[in-house]
Amino acid sequence: MPRRASAIIGTTVLWLSFTSACGGSTPTSPSGTTCGPLPAGNSATLRAGEMFRLRFRVPSGLNPDVMFSIIGLPSGATTWRASFRLYDGATLLGVQDDVHDTAAFFKSPESLFGTPASTYALNGPATVITFTSIAGGTIDGRLEFVVTSGPVLVSDLDQGIIEVWRPRQGGMDATSAVITSRELCR
Repeated sequence: MPRRASAIIGTTVLWLSFTSACGGSTPTSPSGTTCGPLPAGNSATLRAGEMFRLRFRVPSGLNPDVMFSIIGLPSGATTWRASFRLYDGATLLGVQDDVHDTAAFFKSPESLFGTPASTYALNGPATVITFTSIAGGTIDGRLEFVVTSGPVLVSDLDQGIIEVWRPRQGGMDATSAVITSRELCR
């Protein structure tokens, strides 16, 4: 059964329905730390330098201009900070540094998301990136949530999502990316 969670972005509360996806793991992260599957209970306390990674692909033919992700639900300490790093294969597309949230937005340079002219029902700050591989459905996607100061307890790691959005009059069309793996790197 799908679960629901909320993310507060500015003054807007965004409700999402989560669905699970199976995935594998890789033995090491690029920094040489050990990566593996999610722990029983799908919650983890992440400390500075530790990472939660989602690997994904986007269906072709959608022509989106915004990518939204939420990796889980934070709780506990309020002093933690993190970064989101988005890759296409080994190519870094963009970084959101010094965030205190488990949600991130990335957008194309042409997107009106976050501007007064936007038709999106939800708007907020987003990192501008090269969107060619996402829009074309060719991305070998990897999103890394790296804790820079912490710790932070994140629950529902198995329920994290990535969506791509395309504007339409009065709102947006949202499509879920296909999550191919979820892993913790410590």
